[in-house]
Amino acid sequence: MELNPGRVVGNVADVMRVPVLSRPILKGDLVGASDISMERRRRSDLGGDIYLDPAKIVGNAARRALPRGTLLREADIQRPEIVEKNATVTMLHEQPGIQLSMRGKAISGGAMGDVIQVMNINSKRTVEATITGPNRVAVTGTVLPQKSARTGNAIQ
Repeated sequence: MELNPGRVVGNVADVMRVPVLSRPILKGDLVGASDISMERRRRSDLGGDIYLDPAKIVGNAARRALPRGTLLREADIQRPEIVEKNATVTMLHEQPGIQLSMRGKAISGGAMGDVIQVMNINSKRTVEATITGPNRVAVTGTVLPQKSARTGNAIQ
């Protein structure tokens, strides 16, 4: 039996395993561990801003509807918003020996740890507060200047 050395033709591609969505995700939905599968993709097809670690994806919310098979990029997901704009929130202010709780209205929405502006419903004063949980904020003590309705100038 005689071997005939032949010519082999083909392409070589540098591939890596990356997380992709295993099902479509709607805008605002949280991405769970079961929503991610690992696939081999050509390194040349990957951008620099894709997530390589599935752990950094799980628990985040989709910024827009994402189809099955999507490689997730930083612009595709965000930390889940737990305080919505205009939501009624519980404002907490703590100092040694004192804890004050009041109702407020979120001027903007945000995720855990974000600093947002909140209006005290009773005094109508706007303060900065840190989001500590769903519809809960901790007041940092910074009272923002109010503007006069007549002149538009800041009043203290």
